[in-house]
Amino acid sequence: MKIEMKRIFCTLLVAATVASCCKVDNSMYFDNSNNRVFEDTTAELDTLSYSVGMSLGLSLHLQSRGLTLDPEVMVATLGEELSKEALDYDFLEENKELMNRFNKECMQPYTMAQFRKNISKNEDSATEETPLFNEEFTQERVSEMFGHDIAGYVVNSAYPLNMYWFRKAIEEAFAVESEVLTDTLLRLSVVQMRSGLQQYHMNEFPAYNAETSRKWLERVSKQRGVNAMVVEDDTLYFRVNVAGNTVKPKGLNDTISISYDLYTRGGKLVESHAKREQILSHALEEAKAAIVDTAKVKDMNAMMRVTQLTQQLDNLRNMRMPVSKTLLKGMQYALQNVGEGGEITVWMPASLAFGKAGNRAVAANDAVVMNIKLKSVSYGPTEEELAAMEAEKQAKKIARPTLIKGDKLNMSKTPKGNNPAANKEQKVMVKPVSK
Repeated sequence: MKIEMKRIFCTLLVAATVASCCKVDNSMYFDNSNNRVFEDTTAELDTLSYSVGMSLGLSLHLQSRGLTLDPEVMVATLGEELSKEALDYDFLEENKELMNRFNKECMQPYTMAQFRKNISKNEDSATEETPLFNEEFTQERVSEMFGHDIAGYVVNSAYPLNMYWFRKAIEEAFAVESEVLTDTLLRLSVVQMRSGLQQYHMNEFPAYNAETSRKWLERVSKQRGVNAMVVEDDTLYFRVNVAGNTVKPKGLNDTISISYDLYTRGGKLVESHAKREQILSHALEEAKAAIVDTAKVKDMNAMMRVTQLTQQLDNLRNMRMPVSKTLLKGMQYALQNVGEGGEITVWMPASLAFGKAGNRAVAANDAVVMNIKLKSVSYGPTEEELAAMEAEKQAKKIARPTLIKGDKLNMSKTPKGNNPAANKEQKVMVKPVSK
C-alpha cells in the first residue's frame, strides 16, 4: 500500500512539474474578453450573425475557385475553437502556414489545370486530371483548417454571434448553387448583408474596442509592479522588468537602439524583431544554398538576393533611430523609465498607439502591449540647445538692404511736372520773334 501511494505521489509530482514548465507566461495580462459567441436557438433572426455566416459561406462555396469543403466538419471545428476560453495564436499561426502550403501545393496547380481545361479548343484532347486533395491534405483536414482559421477571424472581429444563426447561414449558403439565386434562397440579400457588416465595423466595433480597452487597462493598472504615466490627457502603464544602467533617453532627439515585441490586447503577435531576424536568417541561408547549387553557372539573381538579405539583416541588427521616429508615440514616453540594457513592458491606449484607424493587424480604438529592450542610447541636442543653435544661425545672417517693391514703379508714374529731375533735363524750345 505504501509503495502504491509513493508511486501515485511521484506521478502527481512529475505531472505538476511538467505543468509548471509548460505553463503559459501571462505576465503581459492579455485580454480574452473578445469572445462574444453564444447559443440561442429560440431567438429571432439575428441579422449580424446571419450576415457573418452568409458572407463566409458564400465566399468559400461560390468564390473559392472550385474548393469543395465539408461544411459540417468546418462548422464543428469552428464551434470547438470558439468554445475555448482563449485562442491559441501559436497554433493558429501554424494552421495558417499549413493553409498557405495547401494553396501552393494543391490549390494553385488544381486551378491552373482547370483553367487549361476550360480554354482547350480541342475537345478530343485528353487533359490530365490534377487532384485537389491528397493523402496529407484530405477534404476533412482542409475543412478543419478553415474552421480554425475562421474562428480566429471571428474572435478578433469581436462579433456578438449567435452560433445558431451563424451556422444556419453557412449551411444555407453552401446549399446555393449559383450566385444568381443568392437573394432568392437566403434570408438576407447580398446588399443587406454587406450593409449590416459595414455598419458594424464602422460604428459598433470601434466603440466596443474603446470600452473593452479601457476596462482592460484598468485591470492591468492593478497588477503588481505596474506603474502609471499620464501622457497627453491619457494614461499608459508600464512595468520595468530590468532597470538597466543610468543612461536613459531624455528627449526626442536622442538616438536609440531597441528591439521589441508588439502584441494586440488579445495576445496576437503583431511585430517581433526576433521573429523578423529569424525569417531573414532562414531566407539568407536558402539564398546562399541556391548559389552553391548553381556554382557552375553563376546565378546573378541569387547573388543579388544574398546581398539584399545580408543588408536587411545587418540593418535590423544594427538599427538605430531618434526617439521621435519610434513606432508608437507611447514608446517615446515609456522609454524614459529604463536605462541601457534594460527591459520594459508597456500597455498603451489607442491614443498613444494606432488610434481610431488602427492598422492591418490592430483594430480601431484598440489598446496594445509591448515588450521593449533598450540596447543603447546616444544623447542628442536638447530643445533649448536646438533653439540656441537656430538663434545663432539667424544672427550670423548678413543684413541686406531691402528695396521696397513700389519705389521704382512710383517714380515712373510720377507726373513730369512734379519730378525735379525730369524738369531739369527737359529742354525749352525758343522761337525767334519776328519784327
